[in-house]
Amino acid sequence: MNPKKLTFLLVAICICCITNAQSIGLGLGGNMVVNTEGGNRLELSFYNDKGVDVVSITDWYKNLTDNNIQFSSLANSISTFKSELRVLQTKYEQWVSTAKTNNVKEVEKELPCQISYTNCYCSAYSYPTRVIIKPYFVVRNYTPCCEIRIWQYFYDRVPNYNVWYLTPKDIPFLISAIEKGFQEHKIQSTKKQQTEDLFK
Repeated sequence: MNPKKLTFLLVAICICCITNAQSIGLGLGGNMVVNTEGGNRLELSFYNDKGVDVVSITDWYKNLTDNNIQFSSLANSISTFKSELRVLQTKYEQWVSTAKTNNVKEVEKELPCQISYTNCYCSAYSYPTRVIIKPYFVVRNYTPCCEIRIWQYFYDRVPNYNVWYLTPKDIPFLISAIEKGFQEHKIQSTKKQQTEDLFK
């Protein structure tokens, strides 16, 4: 990558992280990067597994224990991820409306929704022995947020824990990013195949 473009990309990412602005860009490996209003930097990658189109969502975060940058990746079929996010968005919007109507200042309650996965991959190149994913509806000082809390357990090390902080605008934004990213992935895959087919 051109050094000037790389510098611009890193500066843009830093600005988005500081201001918590929604944006879509490219990561250093060419994957789509989604900066959420809630403050997460989610990296999307796409592949096909035995005929099923899959999206892997990687969350880069700072470990509060040792201050190191870590990551966790959740993978599932694109259709399943989008469907579960839409169900979550519906319930989230209902509870946001309830909180505003009743002037709720503080509350924390698990949302009756599922976020599933077919594969999970974490820092230190480890596959956890157990993963727990629970979405929570949280209101702090009258401000609502959806927190997707992810615990990853291992045989030989301390558990990982990270959270996707999603504002009411972030879930539809993430769904749209998945759709756009997959379309771009299909275009690039087709171009790659066409180029390879030139050499027979």
